[in-house]
Amino acid sequence: MESEIKKSADPELPLEVPEDGIFEAYANIVDADWSLTDVTLRFMLLAYGPREDGSTTKNRELIVLEKANITIPWWHTKVLANMLTNLIQSYEATNGELKEPKLTPRPELRTQR
Repeated sequence: MESEIKKSADPELPLEVPEDGIFEAYANIVDADWSLTDVTLRFMLLAYGPREDGSTTKNRELIVLEKANITIPWWHTKVLANMLTNLIQSYEATNGELKEPKLTPRPELRTQR
């Protein structure tokens, strides 16, 4: 089996789903920590949270919730960087350049009469 994997740059390997399912998380912030041997990608969610008990839609603050930390060796980090670069280039070739989004200001609420 090992020799078959070495022959192909993109081997077809069977996938198995654990009995308790696959962990999934959404993140809109990514940060990194590292050591001599590994890189830890920290996936976080920027969201509104309550400022105090009894908070409302106007009485809240932005918070960062840590969702997952994934640690991989440096070599896999380079493989991941290349994979993401190729994916972005392919996406932009189809859909145009990705640009950093800008947050629209909160509109004023108008009451109907």
